[in-house]
Amino acid sequence: MNIVKNKIKNINYKLASFISGLSKIKIAPILLIVSIPSLLIGLTIYFIVVDQMTNEMISNHEKQVQSQIDFIDQEFQALELSLNNTSHQSFFTRDYANIDFNEDFYIAEQLRDVLLSKQNSSNLIERIHFFLDSDSPLVFNPNLRRVSEDLVTYYRNFIEIGDFYWGINTLNESNESHIADIVLVRNVPSFFNVYDESMSSFVVELNLNTISQMVDGLNPFDTGYSYLIDNENGIVLSSNNNTNPELTGILEKGDKNNLIDSQVIESIDRENYSVITGSMDRVNNSWTYISAVPVSIITEPVRNVSIVIIIVSLIGILLSMILANFTLQFILKPLSNITENINGKAGNYYSSIELTIQNLQDLRNEKKGLEKDINITNKKLISSILYQLVEGRFQDYNDKLLEEYEEFSYFFKGQSYYYIDIQFKELNEKKQLEKLFEEYFPENNFWINYTPEHSGIVISFDNEKISLEDILHILDKTTSNRDSINYSVIVSRPFNSLYYLNEIVEQIRVKKSSLEQKTDNVIVLPKDNKLKTNDDFNYPFNIENKIMENIGLGNYKIINDLLEEFKEYLDGKSGNIIQFSLVQLYGSIQRKIIKDGNNPFDIYEDNNFYKKLIYNINVQETIKFLYEEIITPYIISREEKELSEKEYIVNEAVNYIHSSYMYDIYLEECADKLNINTYTLSKWFKQIIGTNFIDYLTTYRLEQSKKLLINTNKKIREIAEDVGYKNSYFNRIFKKNQGLTPGQYRKKHKSNEI
Repeated sequence: MNIVKNKIKNINYKLASFISGLSKIKIAPILLIVSIPSLLIGLTIYFIVVDQMTNEMISNHEKQVQSQIDFIDQEFQALELSLNNTSHQSFFTRDYANIDFNEDFYIAEQLRDVLLSKQNSSNLIERIHFFLDSDSPLVFNPNLRRVSEDLVTYYRNFIEIGDFYWGINTLNESNESHIADIVLVRNVPSFFNVYDESMSSFVVELNLNTISQMVDGLNPFDTGYSYLIDNENGIVLSSNNNTNPELTGILEKGDKNNLIDSQVIESIDRENYSVITGSMDRVNNSWTYISAVPVSIITEPVRNVSIVIIIVSLIGILLSMILANFTLQFILKPLSNITENINGKAGNYYSSIELTIQNLQDLRNEKKGLEKDINITNKKLISSILYQLVEGRFQDYNDKLLEEYEEFSYFFKGQSYYYIDIQFKELNEKKQLEKLFEEYFPENNFWINYTPEHSGIVISFDNEKISLEDILHILDKTTSNRDSINYSVIVSRPFNSLYYLNEIVEQIRVKKSSLEQKTDNVIVLPKDNKLKTNDDFNYPFNIENKIMENIGLGNYKIINDLLEEFKEYLDGKSGNIIQFSLVQLYGSIQRKIIKDGNNPFDIYEDNNFYKKLIYNINVQETIKFLYEEIITPYIISREEKELSEKEYIVNEAVNYIHSSYMYDIYLEECADKLNINTYTLSKWFKQIIGTNFIDYLTTYRLEQSKKLLINTNKKIREIAEDVGYKNSYFNRIFKKNQGLTPGQYRKKHKSNEI
């Protein structure tokens, strides 16, 4: 009986072992089911998704480059047009070759002031030279300078090369790092004598930092390289952030055509780069721009993940084939050997599945990260577009903007908007607000950063999903449980087109300027702030610039005429436009006063002119007010300040003559001691004393010599030395001024005493 029981237990054990072995047959199909889709996913990512991401990146790169190139082209074109217009102004086409600037010093002063105004009119300009080629060459840059022989050669070369062109900067002999290697040259046409060989020319040196910042904008990411190349002269202008020795070497050798054959190249640092190239026309020349951005910055992580998925999937398929082979052998074995060859312990066949699932999870996380990066990039691009709208650079917004940025049509069409203007006192407040807006409106808030302390926010919404109360609620969250508020906010009413953004911003600027003291940290614009619709208006910047120039020159009549022209330009315009234009003109005058080193409160005694401008709707009275109450007092104050400075300098020069007349002294030496240029000292001296420096020195020396001749018995030679002359020259100049020789003068006065 026991023997039978033992045999039954043995059969049951073998049967259980056989069933356990058969369960291993499931491993192969599970691996196969998991591995094949994983392989397909990996191959799709490697061959399709990566390419799509590359193409999308290249497309965004092209749009960024085109937008920035349009901006750069506008800036350089404005500089070229401004210089060309200046060269044809009658003030610069005068026959300066026949003018003695020592006598006609006021002309030199006007030249200097006009050149200073032109030099400060553009961020591109570092220094402007006005060269007068005659028997005695001169240059204003902007002060009057005598020119060394080497520099005369450089200036004359500029004149001979052409009338209007971009050329190599040969004037930067001291290798100043902030000056670019390229200059803009414009010869001034002569209208006086076609046979006159004297010439004058403008040479504009550019600010290298400004150009480099413009070139920086060609890259949408912090990595990559960008260049501007003058095709004629081979000058390469690169960005501030990055330069690549290999790429720079290719460009400096003039071999840039190798970079234009393909949009994606592999010859830089052994990486794939998106390279956007093109050209823009300049006067008598053409420039090439190149922007290279590494594609791997986005695609490499995704490509690596796809490779891991492909490898793991292939391993899974290989294992499934091996297991299937073993399973087939196991099934075909005689039943008598099944229990001996199969291990009853379960194997760890879940490891490959778990790894694949983990890789899929990593891929999902990577995708979320990439989508976040793309969203950040898109928001930065939209913020850049909004900034250009605020600055008024898209006059044809409705057509051009939507055509160029069609993928952002969801933002530009069928939306309503709020604009929020925020002035911060502490930067940590800005970070807190950014976090809150990102939490409540993650895809609807776009920041425009004007300065670190001043920002604007555009909130987009549709179907009334965001209300004004929602925005005020967020602002209230930052002010709760606080004793003081470290920022001020002005919120616009909702508007239904970004076409109005520029006007909304201007309304807020006017509102801010009209507030003497903020009583609330959050202000909402009233509902009656109406937006313009079909009033096509362009502010008259050309008239404003002429007014600023003539304020600097003190030309009262011309200023009055220009203000009348400004008033006529505003005739028939709406009240909002008139108010905006007058406030804009007043702000420009105030900026000039401050830029010239003056404090408006010292001139106007803390008058609140903004309030008068805003509440006075009579254009004629306002123009008269600007002329009589703002411009005229400033010019008078400046002239009084200049006169006081002149009197002090001239008095110091007279004291210097009285204390040092017995030595060899010169105008240049006196000017150096007083830290002023020779021309200005000579001009001021004649204005205040009534005679020039040399004549006054001569007269004073002769007066001292006459005292010595009458009151002492010194020899004539000794007296000459005592008053700063050599004996022979002293005799000649004394007789020329007194009609007698020193000896005759002494004898005559001695005899009179007797």
